[in-house]
Amino acid sequence: MESNGINIKWNQMESLNGIEWNRHRMN
Repeated sequence: MESNGINIKWNQMESLNGIEWNRHRMN
C-alpha cells in the first residue's frame, strides 16, 4: 500500500517535470 502512494507521488512529480520541460522547450 505504501509503495502505491509513493508511485502516485512520483507520477505527479514526473508529470510536473514534463510540463516544465515543455514550457522551456516552447520558449
